[in-house]
Amino acid sequence: MANFIKIQSSGTGINNIGSYLINAGSVLTVLQMNQTTTDIYLEENADEGQKTKVTITHTATGTGKALMKDAINKALTANPGGNPTNVVLPAGISVSNIVFLTT
Repeated sequence: MANFIKIQSSGTGINNIGSYLINAGSVLTVLQMNQTTTDIYLEENADEGQKTKVTITHTATGTGKALMKDAINKALTANPGGNPTNVVLPAGISVSNIVFLTT
C-alpha cells in the first residue's frame, strides 16, 4: 500500500486551496529554495526518467532556518500505515500555493 503525505494549502484560488496528497514513495529529494519556496522532486516514471517538481509557496518565519523542508522530511519518515501523514507546518508558516511541473 502506498504511503502519502498531506499538505494543506490555504491559497485563495480554486486550484490552490485544500489538501494535496503526495506519494511518499516517489519522493527523490526535498529542497528549500529560499525562505518562501520549497521544492519536492518526485520520480514519476523510472523507465523514461521523467520527474515531477512540486513547488510549494509558503510564508517565512524570518529565522533563516529550512523549517518547511524539515517539516516535510519529518512527515516522510513518520510511521507508515496506509493513512496519509500530515505535514505539520511550523509555527507561523502557511502554504499559499502548490504547483506540479513535469520535467
